[in-house]
Amino acid sequence: AYVARLAGIATVGGAANADAQALAAEHLRTIDTDISALLAKDDVKLDAYSRAHLSETQARVRAVLDARLTLPRP
Repeated sequence: AYVARLAGIATVGGAANADAQALAAEHLRTIDTDISALLAKDDVKLDAYSRAHLSETQARVRAVLDARLTLPRP
């Protein structure tokens, strides 16, 4: 729910001003970085459900950030 809400704010089609869009995009980039770091750790053992959830969340975050690159800036 949190990532979906940030995605709605971060996209230009969302009903948010440019500052809110920039902050939401920055939060999404932080989430992407945090997930990458967690998945890369050898000492962290994740069950299949948790790994799948993190991977899917990261894919959604990256899709939103990639979409922002193709949309005009406000």
